[in-house]
Formats: sequence, C-alpha cells, structure tokens
Amino acid sequence: MVAEGTAEQLKRRVGGAVCHIAVADPADRQLVSQALASLGPVSLLANGVSLPATGPETLVAVVSELDEARHRGLPIARIDDLGLRRPTLDDVFLALTGHPVTPDARTDDEETARTGGDAGQPARPAAGVAS
Repeated sequence: MVAEGTAEQLKRRVGGAVCHIAVADPADRQLVSQALASLGPVSLLANGVSLPATGPETLVAVVSELDEARHRGLPIARIDDLGLRRPTLDDVFLALTGHPVTPDARTDDEETARTGGDAGQPARPAAGVAS
C-alpha cells in the first residue's frame, strides 16, 4: 500500500486534534461522556473518552462542562488526565490499513534512523568524532 503526501498531509487526512480525557473507572467514563455530549461527538475508549478538538479552547470547555456537571450533582469521581493529541503516523497507518503498527513492521529506513547506521550493522561515528 502506498499513500502519497507529507507526514503532515497524511495526518490531516486522518483527522484533526482530539481532546483525550483519561478516566479509569468505567462508570465515570459513561458519566464524563454524558457531561461532554454538548461539545460534540464523544467517543468512549478503553481508558477514557475523546472528542474532536479545535485547540486549547477545547480544554477550557471540557473543564467548564465537567465542573458544571459536578455542580448539577453528576457524581464524576475522578479524571486521571486531560490533554490535546494530534494524529501520529501510527494513526495514519491504522487508518489506511486497519492494522496497528507492530515492532516487526519497522522498515530498514526506520531501523537506520533509530540506530544511526545500516540496519543490522553497528552505528558508525560521525565524521570528525573520535571513537
């Protein structure tokens, strides 16, 4: 499979940024999802919930909505983490192939970049650097 475009172009095709809210308790995940429904489509995940983000203002809106929900009596016990996330090249691979990236899927180019040398060969010192 071949996909054309720069890394940024491919990431934009997958989608924009998302706001991820880590919530360990499954019951709390459902409550958080309900509390944030007015902000857009909320996805329930194994470790929390996520929703599309337009930027840092999404974080402010999420905190505000959760605070209002608590004041209305919604018993959300604990939010473990909150942050913005942009798609990665792993997300692009998953979107294009339907399969996650595995360690065995690394290419020789990735191995070269990781080790600083040819795949399977020891890395060579840079020119002018004593070994």
